[in-house]
Amino acid sequence: MKYLEISEIVVKPKDNHLSDVPLSDAELNELTEDIRKNDITVPLLIQKKTNKLLDGYNRIAIAKKLKLDEVPVEYKNISDDEIEQFQYVLQLSRRNLDPAKRKLIVGRLINAKKMTVQQATKLGMKSGQAKFAAKVAEIVDESDEKLSVKDAQKLVKVKGRKGAKEEAKKIKDSGKAPKQVIKEAIKEKKTKMTAHQVMEKPMQQFENAFDEYPQFQSEFKKILKSFLDNL
Repeated sequence: MKYLEISEIVVKPKDNHLSDVPLSDAELNELTEDIRKNDITVPLLIQKKTNKLLDGYNRIAIAKKLKLDEVPVEYKNISDDEIEQFQYVLQLSRRNLDPAKRKLIVGRLINAKKMTVQQATKLGMKSGQAKFAAKVAEIVDESDEKLSVKDAQKLVKVKGRKGAKEEAKKIKDSGKAPKQVIKEAIKEKKTKMTAHQVMEKPMQQFENAFDEYPQFQSEFKKILKSFLDNL
């Protein structure tokens, strides 16, 4: 196993979101104690030509905290252009990666044209989910990650991609609370909605059921007629 002095490793904190998944306090304490007792057993991944850290941000932070002089490393012979995709793929393989974070990574890969929607479906996502993940990732990044994945999803559903992007930029530039922006967007949408828009979703569900269950079509018609007659 190769070792490298910590002082020789190039660490760029801004790349952290592309590599290690943030650990909970309990997980971080457990990893710290394990390294304190057994040293680092899983090598950090390093770009060969630059000594840039590719993977192992949690471990190197703990190593510095414990004042270790050197850490085990594994060199990867990849170009600068390949780093981002390499780190994203690493994240997708992590067991402690929550579903929201996984979708965010897939969305970022699609937006960066380093993964197609078709490739995303091989990860267990439907094509519609992959396309929506790309929209959400764009909004999260536009807000400089001030919007969570969940909040970005709400904003896209309420304002659409273009409107959500504008709101995300406002959040980044003005520092306005994301929750307040979403609340105002929902209120605005309700005041601008037409009767057709209000009924669009339930009518679509009715049409889908009508097409999917032809054996009940006559009963569906009676139910709809009865409903309208009683209004």
